[in-house]
Amino acid sequence: MKFADLLDDALASAQSTHPEYAAGYCSTSSGKRCDLCYASRINYEDEIAVKNVQLQRFWKHFAPPTALQPLRPSPMGREYRVVSKRKVKMLRGRLVLGLIDATNPRLIDVGACAIEARRHARIYRTIGNVHRQASAAPLLRELRYVVLKGTYDSVSIIFNIADSSPALLKAANNVSRRITRDASDVRGIFLYESAKDGGYYLGNAKSTSAPALRKLFGGRKISMKVGEQRFVYDILAFSQINQSANELLVSTARELCGNGRDHLYDLYCGYGLFSLCLADAFRSVTGVEISSQAVVSARETARRIKHASIRFHCSDITVETLHRFLPVCGENDVVLLDPPRGGMGPGVQESIAGREAPVVLHVFCNMDIIERDLRAWKRLGYDIACAIPVDNFPGTSLIELFVLLRRRSS
Repeated sequence: MKFADLLDDALASAQSTHPEYAAGYCSTSSGKRCDLCYASRINYEDEIAVKNVQLQRFWKHFAPPTALQPLRPSPMGREYRVVSKRKVKMLRGRLVLGLIDATNPRLIDVGACAIEARRHARIYRTIGNVHRQASAAPLLRELRYVVLKGTYDSVSIIFNIADSSPALLKAANNVSRRITRDASDVRGIFLYESAKDGGYYLGNAKSTSAPALRKLFGGRKISMKVGEQRFVYDILAFSQINQSANELLVSTARELCGNGRDHLYDLYCGYGLFSLCLADAFRSVTGVEISSQAVVSARETARRIKHASIRFHCSDITVETLHRFLPVCGENDVVLLDPPRGGMGPGVQESIAGREAPVVLHVFCNMDIIERDLRAWKRLGYDIACAIPVDNFPGTSLIELFVLLRRRSS
């Protein structure tokens, strides 16, 4: 049973009479209505109600119903995304910036999207108009994706290209000047050269090698506050797409981890969102992350706040590396897992259980693997103590789910 299927069926009969964006904000570049996400069909209050009912239906098939708490809404139900992307294609002489639906490889023309920060639509329109400039042609021939990444105050642009050449660099600089002239909130523009054209818009997610990133304009650091903590991270570091929910994610993790703990092992730590925000609840913290850009950013933040008991390591998380970074755990330690959508690698779950972690906080962003992984935790000797869903991706069928697991005593 897939949660997305349950939600789609439920929303088909629960459309709001007056959705917040029914007037046409969700639209293609030609002004037609876009139905790719739920935002144009239902208002956020009704969306949360439907999701709560379907979460209970989904959850009861493989876990104790009493363990699941109600869905916690995002502070912003619409216009929350600070990271967005568009696939690029020339169609009948027109530059189309669109999305590829997982169920349909056809490029979907997306002009304005209600779940993206409103400035994104304006910047995409500016980029879409550059095809009228003959000088932009060398860039457009090699352009695969346009990625916008930033905060609610500013945006940086990444052009994912197949190959670079002197003519392309000249064209890219011309386009950069045009964009910065028309969009004062653009803080940086970059070329990202990738030999492969795949679904991952910034190359190979498993690569530890330095990517081919070339600056056209501005700086590559993004600055953002979560509560009282300021994070400055590299543009290539993974970051949450819903900036408004960052404090909610941190407070949920803190609630489940508790205070007065000994050591936090934060696996897949990114630029240190959980490691650094929860550090005051632990005597020491170890963060592990494959992205070198994210680890450098996490270390810089730790130095800035002068927190000497935090260590960050750049490494893939495998059975072999866990023996270096995850010792046999003490009775007051916590292992926090926030893996990518594909989940953990082979043997990682078994290795963590073998290190006798007394408490595991597993954060899921992919509903399709929850049942599989929770059944594995049960087989490995862990019981679900509590599960808290957070609506980190409003307008979609994705949910961020925090599951607290406790090791059964022998």
